[in-house]
Amino acid sequence: MNCPQCGAAVPPGSDFCGECGTRIEAAPPACAQCGTTLGPDDAFCQNCGTPAAAVAPPATAAPPPPQQQAPPPPPVGMAPPPPPPGGYQPPPPPPAGMVPPPPRGVHQAPPPQAQGGGILIPLGYLFSLLGGLLGIAIGGALWQSKGEGPMGQKVPKYNAGTRRHGIAMLALGGVAIALSLQFADQITGLVGGGTTDRPAVSTTVAGSATGGGEQTARPASGGTESAQPSPPSGGGTQPARPSGGGSQPSSGGAARSLSDLGLNPSTAPADGYEELVLSYLDTAYGANLQDEGFGAAIHRQFGALGQGRSEDVSLTLPAGSEIAIFGTCDNECSDFNFMLFSQDGRMVDEDTTADDIPLVVVQTGSSATRYTLRVDMASCSIEPCYYALGVYRR
Repeated sequence: MNCPQCGAAVPPGSDFCGECGTRIEAAPPACAQCGTTLGPDDAFCQNCGTPAAAVAPPATAAPPPPQQQAPPPPPVGMAPPPPPPGGYQPPPPPPAGMVPPPPRGVHQAPPPQAQGGGILIPLGYLFSLLGGLLGIAIGGALWQSKGEGPMGQKVPKYNAGTRRHGIAMLALGGVAIALSLQFADQITGLVGGGTTDRPAVSTTVAGSATGGGEQTARPASGGTESAQPSPPSGGGTQPARPSGGGSQPSSGGAARSLSDLGLNPSTAPADGYEELVLSYLDTAYGANLQDEGFGAAIHRQFGALGQGRSEDVSLTLPAGSEIAIFGTCDNECSDFNFMLFSQDGRMVDEDTTADDIPLVVVQTGSSATRYTLRVDMASCSIEPCYYALGVYRR
């Protein structure tokens, strides 16, 4: 039998446990058939009638399980042995800068919920429609604002629906500002007289066929006039026009104007002023000079002047030729004049009639000579007015 206290084996007939000293009481006899406890005077079992002589041996307690002893500590200076395969291993420490998760059983507060925009949403749409920068600022704040999450990380402050409203406010505000700027430009044009200034066109002057031509610096629209040579007192003699009508047609003794040539202003491109006036020049040449024996232009030039402005153009004309210098201007020009001066400042020829196709003629000498052509924009309804001139020889 075993000690009921410590489980140590006790020899039969012992009154006390040899290990812990617990008193050992003999168990009362029991029926060998049904296990009913028998009294000291019972000859038979009162439950099943089995003779008391057949008594079941008393039950003994099961021996306790063997206790596992912890291994002895390693000697000083010796590393502890690795854990057995499949045994428990502690988790590695968290990386630097990372907040470790709370231990199990500890209550953790729920993460903050992203909030809505509230009154900012209707205000943002209102200011965006009005074209104000405040609406764009509200939209950007709803879209990009950040808050702090439970682990210290940055998370969106507003929910997904509110952030979509912010993106829509940015787009709406940009479109509203663009439309308002365009509308403001139109209002400014109407207040300023109903028209807007045409852009100035920069040109590259082509050289003449023989000596090469050059143009003095052309002032911008409405700028100051370039230096002009003073014509000699008393003026100079003008060479005779070509015989048989010369470079001017016989009808009325004057060159036909652009309107007489059937040029329709509505067919001109909106910004192609250079192409427009050069096409006018070619058309006027064919109607006025080509039949008089003048060949194609040896030099063409494009420029722009304001109302009442003039500029000087330096031209080197080929020797031994009769030279005609012809000009045209755009639809807003009604009076365009030429004055031609020799190298010594003497006026050689001029055309100051009130029309838009001036013509001057000169007979050059035995050598190439430089002349100065004064271009005068006497009448221009919308500044600047664009012009073209051509140099022709026969």
